[in-house]
Amino acid sequence: AESRLHRHRGVALIKSIDGIGGPGAKRGTWYRNLEETPKHVHTGMKLFLEEDVERGGRLMRPSEVLALKPRPSYVLFE
Repeated sequence: AESRLHRHRGVALIKSIDGIGGPGAKRGTWYRNLEETPKHVHTGMKLFLEEDVERGGRLMRPSEVLALKPRPSYVLFE
């Protein structure tokens, strides 16, 4: 389905990758989801302030998020 996404002038397409858990789980979800993401779609990371800590022990540090390749275009905290 994502392969049908096309560029549109004035529109930034962003895939928000979220998954719940600690840093290792988040990195795994990140890289698994990138396999299907077209190159023209920007990536975003969603961090859950409560759920990630409850299920993974801690929230990802800013340096860990920024070390992801490709680097997220945005980070959303919920």
